[in-house]
Amino acid sequence: MRYALSIVLLTLFLSPLAFAADKKKAVTFDGTIVKLDKNRLNFDATDAKGKPVHGYAYTDNTIKVTVDGKEATMRDLRLGMHVVVTMRNKQVADSIVAETVAKKEWDL
Repeated sequence: MRYALSIVLLTLFLSPLAFAADKKKAVTFDGTIVKLDKNRLNFDATDAKGKPVHGYAYTDNTIKVTVDGKEATMRDLRLGMHVVVTMRNKQVADSIVAETVAKKEWDL
C-alpha cells in the first residue's frame, strides 16, 4: 500500500514538470515560401507586430504539414506558396499550413 501511494504521489509531483516544456507559447508566422531544402524551410513573413521577417524553420518527419486543406509532406510544398508556420522552439517548426497561390492572368 505504501509503495503504491509513493508511486501515485511521485507521479502527481512530476507530471506538471514533464508537460511544462509542451506549454511554451507558440509563435506563428504568416508569409511566403522563398526557399526549400530537405529539412529547412525559408520564408518571408510578418511577425505579430507587422514587421517584415525573413525566417527559417527546421523540419523533421514529425511535423504536421497541410497543403490546400489536405494532409501532406514537405515534398508537397512549392516556392511561392502562402504559408503559416507555427513554432514553439525558436528554429523547429511544429506545423506548416500552406496554400497554393492562384496565378493572376498577367503572371503567366
